[in-house]
Amino acid sequence: MKRFFIVTVLFYSFAINASPIFNRITQDSGDKKNPFFPMTVGQIREFSKEENGVTSTCTWKTDGVFQITDDINKLKDQKAYQFTDSSNGDVFYFTNYDGFVCKYAKNENGEYKLTRMLPENIVEDYNWISNDITFIITDVSIDYITVEFFDNQKDVSGYNKFKKESGPCEIYINDATATKKHDMLAKLKSISHDSSVQNSVGLPTTDETGSVVKNPDDKEKSPVVKETEANPQSAHSQVIAINTMQKNFYYIQVGSFARKENAFSACEEIRQKGFQSVVFEDKDGAFKVLIEGNSKMEETLSQLRAQVTSEAFIKKRIGK
Repeated sequence: MKRFFIVTVLFYSFAINASPIFNRITQDSGDKKNPFFPMTVGQIREFSKEENGVTSTCTWKTDGVFQITDDINKLKDQKAYQFTDSSNGDVFYFTNYDGFVCKYAKNENGEYKLTRMLPENIVEDYNWISNDITFIITDVSIDYITVEFFDNQKDVSGYNKFKKESGPCEIYINDATATKKHDMLAKLKSISHDSSVQNSVGLPTTDETGSVVKNPDDKEKSPVVKETEANPQSAHSQVIAINTMQKNFYYIQVGSFARKENAFSACEEIRQKGFQSVVFEDKDGAFKVLIEGNSKMEETLSQLRAQVTSEAFIKKRIGK
């Protein structure tokens, strides 16, 4: 009996030590270490959500900040902000850890896992794997970052878009499995603050708007055609949805525009110089002037940079 009692005590002791420990922090002024994902207690992010053709709204509320100790995930008094999703009641955490903004949440087995979502050092085409999910930064501008992802074990892919000083502003998930086939797109409508939450600093309410995505290697230069110089005669050109591009498709991006007419003007200008450019509408709403990949891409790129714009660069499309 005594031996059984000792074994039982040891078992429960191990179980307790293996479980995460959460200690609430009562005094906190926020975490702005990563400008593309600032976190403050009391923040309320409102999203418009479209899932399987059904439109609704949901909120992410930052309910509190905690120190988390989790031996399995190697966390020791790690500061993390607790989020609650109003649409399903899910509770999860975000934290700046080991050079990344990480999501800390339970998986399908009920185990807490740390997933690296966004690095501190933003470099286009930078990629990493976290919890069997491959992430790659596909678009970078002064104000926006897009990170595409696909699960290496499941047929799930999508992207997360982050806005500077706001955080997640667009989330797309496509699950193509037979049992869970669905797609979901959530766009940030506004950010507000719960004034009843003490010891926190609120953010002003903001409306989500589009932006021009420029070449990250040359952020200060202007696009091929200025946004105010639209050419209405080009408005009948064909726009191709970028999600029709094949996986691992190479192309040259010459410019990116918030307005469709400006993309058409730039496209015509490039065609007049002998390049076969097209306009693609990306998932982030930007209209991108692209030249499809060919066997002489480096030569074409050099000609474009010399004749059209030094902002042209080769990209690789991933995902579906």
